[in-house]
Amino acid sequence: MFELGQKLKNCVLCYENGKFDDSSGASKEKLQQYLESVIPVNVYPERIWYDLEDDICFSEYQYVVPRNRGKEQNFFMPQGSRYTDFLYNEYIQKIKQLHPFSEEGINVLQYGNCDMMLSRPEQYAHFKDKKIMIAVGGPSGSDVKWDNIDYDHLWTVNEFYKNKNFAEKQVDLILFSSITDFKNEQLIETIKKNESLLTFPMVTNFVHECFDFNTIRHFTEQFKDSISFNYTRCSSNLGIGHKLIILAIYLGASEIYTVGNDGQNAMNPNPKYLNKDLTHAFDGKKKAPNWYLKHGHRMQDRHFVIFWEHIKRLQQEYGFKIYNLGEGKDYNVPSDITAEYFPLTEEMRKVL
Repeated sequence: MFELGQKLKNCVLCYENGKFDDSSGASKEKLQQYLESVIPVNVYPERIWYDLEDDICFSEYQYVVPRNRGKEQNFFMPQGSRYTDFLYNEYIQKIKQLHPFSEEGINVLQYGNCDMMLSRPEQYAHFKDKKIMIAVGGPSGSDVKWDNIDYDHLWTVNEFYKNKNFAEKQVDLILFSSITDFKNEQLIETIKKNESLLTFPMVTNFVHECFDFNTIRHFTEQFKDSISFNYTRCSSNLGIGHKLIILAIYLGASEIYTVGNDGQNAMNPNPKYLNKDLTHAFDGKKKAPNWYLKHGHRMQDRHFVIFWEHIKRLQQEYGFKIYNLGEGKDYNVPSDITAEYFPLTEEMRKVL
């Protein structure tokens, strides 16, 4: 774990388990204001960070439910039996009424303190102790020679089929958000060819955003035996590629390689579109997300601080190795964190 006074991205860990760092730059008054105005009742924070540039406190205790920090959420909801009951009553029960999750005999497994849930977990058992390549849509997904890395299974997201580099690769798992074109024939044929497992972040995306799942029944009916739903409590604005990292950890991966989880680059001269040097690996003209256009790179930096702090905590518990294959690229926003705490090996640098 990071220690009191740790600095990442010009943010400092100012509070830990009742101790305050007087040299952090934060005032005790500002910390107290944050604790009183943001932290929900019956949530007892252990660690609070302070953004030296924006002069605000932030933490992992910023949620979608309850919405206590606007759009700047880091987790979906707090831990604890009260919130687990709410999750089941308000989300899981609704999911189980939808095709194909309504079929009899579908198991749902809970991981950690309800930090992850997954239906059909038996289909995922073969990923345990394996090397997982998570290749998603950020620029490094095309720019980095990630296929030079030895891995056991390839996981990806959404519109991966638009990238010709995936054409001849065995894709083992695809995570879909609601932006996917589920009628695309290339997508459907690729899934059939690879016999890919398919998983949906039903709680944090489809149900919470009131997506009518029946509108894609033509798709789910074709692959009903290989479709699961998942829930990851870790749920910021950084994109669903980060959810795959969480899935891989709880499924017992021994090594995780992540490429394309680059973030939005603040030096981009056109904030509405990625420029030619920052081309999206799947969709070269994809717009920057609205949250980034509105709130900017400092909110993103805070998201990365909390996300990689969480990964470091999980690494101590589960003992996996993780590598950011976009490390060192100007556009790879978390590089400064991963290079210090999850560095690439010299052998990896040579082949990438």
